[in-house]
Amino acid sequence: MIKKQSALEQLRLLNRLLGRIAGEGAGQRAIHAEAAYRYFLNNYKEIDGVPLERAASTLVRLHLELDPNLAGRIHFDHWHAPSEVDWGGPLWIRPILLKRLNRLAGIPVVLFLVSGLREAICPEKAKWTQARRNEYARMRHWIESIAARHHPARTRLQIIVL
Repeated sequence: MIKKQSALEQLRLLNRLLGRIAGEGAGQRAIHAEAAYRYFLNNYKEIDGVPLERAASTLVRLHLELDPNLAGRIHFDHWHAPSEVDWGGPLWIRPILLKRLNRLAGIPVVLFLVSGLREAICPEKAKWTQARRNEYARMRHWIESIAARHHPARTRLQIIVL
């Protein structure tokens, strides 16, 4: 059985992934981002959890804005799947994704972050079953395929699903 990852663990993984973005300031950016991660860790360890939606956006912006070689070159958008609505599968997500992806149309380098999808599929206190893992994988594939179809081949599109 695979255990669900906490919001802090998801942020740590996102931080490591973003630290691999090329640029002259990658080393310094990684130091600042690790400091931001530690801030989230220290400030939220006694509360119900890190507000993943806000923290993930902040972490990405730190990476993209701290390195002058990346600032303005990579356009970023973030969609956080709301966990308070009944899970309805891809049909309720499609118009939301298309609206967000339309804002990024024609931009040559795009980073699109999706968070909260695990929590939308498997609410807190629920077990991460094989059926839920399959649904999560299906939704990830569906999000990636709609984004790829929506952007031309010359667009460098990176999708990160936490």
